[in-house]
Amino acid sequence: MQRIELRKKKTKDHKGRFTMRATQFLADEQEKLKFIKYVSGSSQGRCEVLDCGKSVSLNMRMRTCACRKWEMSGLPCRHALRVIATKKLNHDDYTSEWYSNAKQKHIYASSIEPVNGMRFWKKSGDVIKPPPALVEEIQNMKGRKPKPKRKKERHESPTKKASRRKRIMHCGRCGETGHNVTKCHNMVLEMHRPKKKTQIEDPGYESQGPTQPTQE
Repeated sequence: MQRIELRKKKTKDHKGRFTMRATQFLADEQEKLKFIKYVSGSSQGRCEVLDCGKSVSLNMRMRTCACRKWEMSGLPCRHALRVIATKKLNHDDYTSEWYSNAKQKHIYASSIEPVNGMRFWKKSGDVIKPPPALVEEIQNMKGRKPKPKRKKERHESPTKKASRRKRIMHCGRCGETGHNVTKCHNMVLEMHRPKKKTQIEDPGYESQGPTQPTQE
């Protein structure tokens, strides 16, 4: 609110065609014209200037320049001002109307209405309920799976395992598909093989192998 009132006062006191900011920008750019030299121009509005020995092209009809300042800001750059000064034109005719003082007055004509502080607000015992659309959005966010950071290439491993709907379940007892061991109702005879007995060797017993007769 304070900024709007300040801008409104500045635009009211200013008597020029364009705002003080635009006028100051053009004044700063005109001080740099001594480094720019006009080269040539064409009937289509295209011109060429030299900025410190480097060629720069402009289009006065389209209001564009190779430096991109003119089309980005709406204010003639130093290259355009050199062409305007050489051809004795008025730089106000090449400045965007959004910088005009009349446009600024129209923008800041209305103001924000003042509001009371929290101590003057009406108290209400009703619980504020969020709108149904917001509640539905919050409910949909519950249990949301995290998105992968990037897509895997064909030669890379997949981001996650296949879901149970795509995998074929095999029973570990009967070997059939569609169920697991806990839900298996098939009777399968399990063959119990006897466990092998492990031979415990006596550490004090040393096995002697067959001896070969010696020749005397």
